Amino acid sequence: MESRRVQLVGGATYTVSLPKAWAQRAGLKPSSQVYMLEQSDGSLIIYPSRAPVGKRELTITTTPGEKASILSRKIIAAYLDGYDVIRIQSMGRLTYEQLKEIDDFVKRMSGLEIIEESAEGVTINALVSITDFPVERGFQRAHLITSLMFQETMNALRKGDVELAKSVTLRDGDVDRIYFLVTRQLRAAISNPSTAKALGMDSSDAIDYLIAIKRIEDAADSIENVANMIESLYHSRVVIPEPLLNDLLDIGSASFNAYEKGVKAFLSKDPVMADEALDTRVSVERMRCRVEGSLAEQNQLLVLHVGVILINLRNIAYHGGDIAEVAINRAVRLK
Repeated sequence: MESRRVQLVGGATYTVSLPKAWAQRAGLKPSSQVYMLEQSDGSLIIYPSRAPVGKRELTITTTPGEKASILSRKIIAAYLDGYDVIRIQSMGRLTYEQLKEIDDFVKRMSGLEIIEESAEGVTINALVSITDFPVERGFQRAHLITSLMFQETMNALRKGDVELAKSVTLRDGDVDRIYFLVTRQLRAAISNPSTAKALGMDSSDAIDYLIAIKRIEDAADSIENVANMIESLYHSRVVIPEPLLNDLLDIGSASFNAYEKGVKAFLSKDPVMADEALDTRVSVERMRCRVEGSLAEQNQLLVLHVGVILINLRNIAYHGGDIAEVAINRAVRLK
């Protein structure tokens, strides 16, 4: 690290010299203009040129022989890296499976449209700027949908309502869309200080939110898994005995309590509430072990379904505990 003394010029202007080697690498000359961005900690970032304001574009090259799932993962990676225009160009005709993956991707994400299409290529355009959507609003929206999914899943479990269970799986797609949009923003904030400032956060905040929004998405997936088991039980004509059903509902309630406290602690930066979420997570695991140990005399098909339900209910508490741990880190960092 180099140091420079601040000098007063003309009685009114503070100046500091730039390292010559850096200036030469950056192509700076006398009268060149540089740009500065103030950080939340009072430091300055110096840019040798203004950051480009145009759209970022990327071309993904594929072949008819490439698996559609691999192509889909490449497109998702480009989206998460913040590219505004994604071109898929094939060395040959795109296959039906590849076109379907591209179409499914556009439908799953927020603010995307296909602006060009041919037999050998597709161009996807992002309509929403990375800084247009507040991160915290997206975070809270994902949490609210996840909470609604949980309530509907517990009602479906209590009543054996297969139609209600099916509706839960549809809501999971809404959480996924928000997750990918917010993750796209946060990755940009981590790599670009000016984007972080536009979003009202620093890189540490972005990392915390990135961990937390992933755990919300994981919790939604766990809830969806429970809903799928309810539907499978219905089609298998298997009925959960009332004592066992009550145990599952109790575990679900305790598990969601841990998750919800974790989210609230994260948003309020409350270490006490975060610690309560972690304690509840431990209690949920004990409850799960006790109920799992009582399944030995049950019908095998019932045991298989209930086992999956127990694990996924337990996982909701674990995801909430992970969010609570991040909440404690945030609280400590603020002091």
